[in-house]
Amino acid sequence: MQVNRNDQGITLIEVLLAIVLTAGITLALVRISDSAFGTLSRAADLAVAQSQTVTLYQNLRQDFNAATDAVFYGATYPTAATGTANLCTTATSAKWVSTGNDFTRTLLSMPVQLITYDPSVQGSNTWITPTPAYRGYEVRYNPANQYYQLWQVTCSVDANGAPLAPSQAKMMEDIGPTFDKTAGGATLFSCDGSPCTAEATTTTVAIYRFTLPVTALLGRFSKKAFSVSSLTDMQTLTNIPLTRMVSN
Repeated sequence: MQVNRNDQGITLIEVLLAIVLTAGITLALVRISDSAFGTLSRAADLAVAQSQTVTLYQNLRQDFNAATDAVFYGATYPTAATGTANLCTTATSAKWVSTGNDFTRTLLSMPVQLITYDPSVQGSNTWITPTPAYRGYEVRYNPANQYYQLWQVTCSVDANGAPLAPSQAKMMEDIGPTFDKTAGGATLFSCDGSPCTAEATTTTVAIYRFTLPVTALLGRFSKKAFSVSSLTDMQTLTNIPLTRMVSN
């Protein structure tokens, strides 16, 4: 009896060929998926970074516009009279230089005039009296995501105009997994093109600039992550001049 070709089953060569083809297709799909994940991861991180940075600089410009002065701080806890008298912060002397999860360091503190509008209280065409307060910007370490973050804090003032403990705090920017512990606001900000003097009044300064110390990566969970600081948009924003209102 003659054996049919279809009755002989699958040959070893055919099995090996099927394995090679399947492996090739699987590898191609994995590469496509990995590339798509990397692209989506970078796009998502980019959207967050851009939104945070734009919001940060909008707040900085508004706060500087409302400020009567700006006091910057260094890597050591303030001891000078001007520094301590204007300090709006959640930090302590221990947190200021901490190498642990409680690291908190204020970069600058500003006496400002804030206007709060509440339609349930103020009627139409009602004059709103500005309220004196302090705005501080501080770097904190967040152990939850192992990132350093830039926070904005608001302090009310006592009867003598000195800042009280912060009553409000808002996270502004994810800096990244590292932060230069030798840096402070006096070095990260410039005053008329030069490093600002720590714990000193800057009422004669015309233009301030802030170099955002961001070390975050776009697509940090993908194989092709790159630095946020390398983006043209970020470099443009960090070069925006900050000025206080002349009327102050």
